[in-house]
Amino acid sequence: MRRVIKEDGSPRSVTPQDGSLAGERMQKDSGGRRWRPRQLFFLLFLLVSATAICLISAWHSAELVLASLKKGETGRLKLSSSRPVSSPAEGWKVWLSQKETVDIAFRENHYFLATARGGIIVYDQNLKPVQQITSLEGLLENAVTALTVSGDTLWIALKHYGLVALCEGKILSYTSPAETEYPVSCLTDSPEGLLVGTMGDGVLKLSGSSFVRVAGLSGLRVRCLAYDQHRILVGTDDRGVIQLQGRVPVTISVREGLSSLTVFDVLACGDYFLVATAEGVFRVSHDRQARCVLEGFSTALGQISGTVWAGTLMAGLRPVGVSSFPEQLTGQRINRIKTVGGRTFVLTDDGAYVWLDRHWERLPDLSSIPSGFITSVAEGSRGLYAGTFEEGLLLLEDGRLRKQVTNEELREVNCLFLDEDSDQLLVGTGSGLIFLNLDGKWQGQLTEEILGGSVSGLCRYGRYIACALSGGGVCLLEGKELFNLSRFQGLVNNHAYSCCVFDSLLYIGTLGGVSVLSGKKVVASFSAPSSPLPANWVTALYSCSGALYAGTYGGGLACFSDGKWESLRQKTGSCEVNNNALAGYGDYLLAGTVRHGLLILDTKSHKCSYIREGLPSRNVTAVLVRGQRLYLGTECGLACIEKDAFQPLLP
Repeated sequence: MRRVIKEDGSPRSVTPQDGSLAGERMQKDSGGRRWRPRQLFFLLFLLVSATAICLISAWHSAELVLASLKKGETGRLKLSSSRPVSSPAEGWKVWLSQKETVDIAFRENHYFLATARGGIIVYDQNLKPVQQITSLEGLLENAVTALTVSGDTLWIALKHYGLVALCEGKILSYTSPAETEYPVSCLTDSPEGLLVGTMGDGVLKLSGSSFVRVAGLSGLRVRCLAYDQHRILVGTDDRGVIQLQGRVPVTISVREGLSSLTVFDVLACGDYFLVATAEGVFRVSHDRQARCVLEGFSTALGQISGTVWAGTLMAGLRPVGVSSFPEQLTGQRINRIKTVGGRTFVLTDDGAYVWLDRHWERLPDLSSIPSGFITSVAEGSRGLYAGTFEEGLLLLEDGRLRKQVTNEELREVNCLFLDEDSDQLLVGTGSGLIFLNLDGKWQGQLTEEILGGSVSGLCRYGRYIACALSGGGVCLLEGKELFNLSRFQGLVNNHAYSCCVFDSLLYIGTLGGVSVLSGKKVVASFSAPSSPLPANWVTALYSCSGALYAGTYGGGLACFSDGKWESLRQKTGSCEVNNNALAGYGDYLLAGTVRHGLLILDTKSHKCSYIREGLPSRNVTAVLVRGQRLYLGTECGLACIEKDAFQPLLP
């Protein structure tokens, strides 16, 4: 109803019955401004046009992104093998640690949980573990970095050996010519198929039986990926975030307000996205400007019950932009926050957690040992001893963990020596030398300061215990007396890594070659420039079949007999032999290598072969032959092979 003025000046009310009065008289908006019908029509036209332009622009951006995905140079990953998913071979066993979880996927009513050192655990819909997928089932290694489902295929990224596709009961392996070059770091699905992030080869897309580089995203060191209908977000290791919206990539880095260029995760949130960095969580708006919304080292991002949470380095989960919620899973290092199969999971270094009934519940795993990185192995009357990289000493009996010995001094184990003369277990560590009885009870310690360096190698040398010190030469221990030798006493190098007695003389493997001791005196030294040693860095020494064998880093093996060295580099290749990873097996020498699995050398003919399949990792860090069993320590678990199963694999 409107108020008008009569001719006599008094007001009267008029109620319009249709649009005629509105058409004849001017109307007012809420601000008092008068709009004519033609103006209203023009404004409506502008609004519809702007909306159409935005929709067309978004569609065009999406089309350009898809076009970028369709074109690109061929990447380095190519289909290299196809095999059925197998059952574990008879006579093979592995002890694994599966607590460090990194990713999860859902396919065919099952959850697939990726672990950093223990392969994949398969859960049913009730979250009960029903199966493992490890090297015994056909994976090239047990170190998994990412998982995703694209179509009906489960894609598995391996730390060193490319990609694996699990489809219709087969394992398809995609590797590069140089297998460890540009490892796969992350995976995500898109309308055009699988996107693969690599550390150095940028973003790849599957095309037929090989992968092509996504135009505009090649050459990047990719840490994380996200796709949200019309753009690709790429979190890099050293360049901030790259956004591909159309054909031209746009960089968000320091200039735009992103204070850290190392990006651990990205989360698309409609017209903005969040970035997790060591400096905190940043919100990047449509104008590409970044501002910090949560301080502190952040490693992961995800939504839990409608709220965005950030995973941290050691402080668990923290809400983003909401101060009323308390932190959760405190003390945990968070690797991933992900919702799949209708459930939200948080993946940590200490297991996987699922959000159930408004609380976090840890998923059961199938771990048999608490740490997967095995550095050394010894066996005695009380069972098997396994030294680990950061979890101390493990005592195993009949395939079960009986005891774990660890503290600040006994954490990083380099080598083990079972001294039968004193019924003691000597443990060489980064903190010195530890003495234990055969049940793992502490009996004493010689610190790094007393010895002169961390202990990398141990052996019995007459009445002495010889200790190779990685930064202090050699220490000869007799009771409570110590005698140190360094370059001042004639050692070829102070960085000693291995020691072995051959023909009553003590041979010391160092960073600069081999030195020979008679008693407490250096009587000879050998190095690559003046002898046939294939490399100066001698990491392992072992005496068998009437000769002394040296494992080197980068030069394969060498043999010493009749006072002369012989390089076996042409037979073994330029492999890197791990520290003290040599053992005899009848007429064969077994060597653990960094990237090529187990090297087997026939000491009579010098023919050699490699075992790569079935191992927890191709980085074999320890070798032990005892009785009817062969033990292989790796960075992803401990393998036990019965001799009957190993014999057919000999060259």
